[in-house]
Amino acid sequence: MNYQKKVLEHYNIELTEDTYNSMANLSVYKNLTADGYEIWMINHEGGLDRDHEIDWEHDVFMYKDDISEVLFTQMKDRPTETWYIEDLYEVIDDSEWAAKWQEIKEELENNKDED
Repeated sequence: MNYQKKVLEHYNIELTEDTYNSMANLSVYKNLTADGYEIWMINHEGGLDRDHEIDWEHDVFMYKDDISEVLFTQMKDRPTETWYIEDLYEVIDDSEWAAKWQEIKEELENNKDED
């Protein structure tokens, strides 16, 4: 089963490779520090063609491990958008997509039982 596709369809998030033509509402990308360290950044204001205020505390990650949870929260808070995520499979692996889909399924079933 393609859990990535199911999660993205549930939140109506479309992924794009076009980062420079204002197609993306949110982008996740790697950047290098002055001394050569790789960091991950989230631009909540669009693609790579848009400057944005960098929130160093919330939008810059030295390690990619926590980015998936941030993005899953953003999917819930910002449905129906187009996103660019550099190296998607490096940021969110298959097991994370599967766990998120299981969580969504349980939530949908609980909501159905309440009706």
